[in-house]
Amino acid sequence: MKKCGLLVLIMGTLYATSGQVLGLDLGLPPVDISGSIGVRFREVLPESGNKTFQQSITGDVAARSYIWQPWFGNWNGRLSASRDIKESSNETENVVLSGAGEVNLFHLSRFPFTAYVDIKDSRVDDSDPLDPGKEERFMRYGIRQSYRPLAGGMSVNFNHVS
Repeated sequence: MKKCGLLVLIMGTLYATSGQVLGLDLGLPPVDISGSIGVRFREVLPESGNKTFQQSITGDVAARSYIWQPWFGNWNGRLSASRDIKESSNETENVVLSGAGEVNLFHLSRFPFTAYVDIKDSRVDDSDPLDPGKEERFMRYGIRQSYRPLAGGMSVNFNHVS
């Protein structure tokens, strides 16, 4: 089957910080926020069969800051969402979410602690719209406790991953 395609890619990026967005001084740590929005159109014209038209809208937002004081701990998170519409003889619509989050406590000390969660769906992160690869979905979460001796030169990690 020979595939022909028309690809129009429109991308935009949004960067802001919470202080600039809200314009309020609430005494909370500053939050760095960044994100992007993308729109993708695709028309597939096979040699036999009906043509299909696909539209994908993808958004991504990431944030990071410290918890109480910069030396106490920090956090970061990312959320991606995609809405795909495929118009052919029967119309289908998918909404896909993907994201990650991490909290680091005492990251500058000898006993840093990290807790994280990562939910991935490759349909959000598909880099080549004309030749989508293998779909991959997983959820991973865990905790990590480390020890760094005063003498330095080594560290010991204790991990629990699910």
